[in-house]
Amino acid sequence: MSRPKDKKIRILATSGLAREPQLSSVPTFTQAGVKRQAFGWNAFFASASMPDAEVKMLGKAIMEVVSTPSVQKALRKNGLTPVVAAAE
Repeated sequence: MSRPKDKKIRILATSGLAREPQLSSVPTFTQAGVKRQAFGWNAFFASASMPDAEVKMLGKAIMEVVSTPSVQKALRKNGLTPVVAAAE
């Protein structure tokens, strides 16, 4: 996410605990005096009956892909903060 260049909208605050690197001049809600925080997340899900070996294989593959510099860059470009966690 980048700051709008056409000045038609103004970003007043972001919802995380810290300022977004792409919007470093925009305060968080807390810094702006609003006592609110909001978070979102994405995840991969599979059937509870999936064999452990497949869960581990899929988890490893997802972690490898999400950890690559190109995917990290694409996620950040879209305003997301990449966090990779184990499938547990």
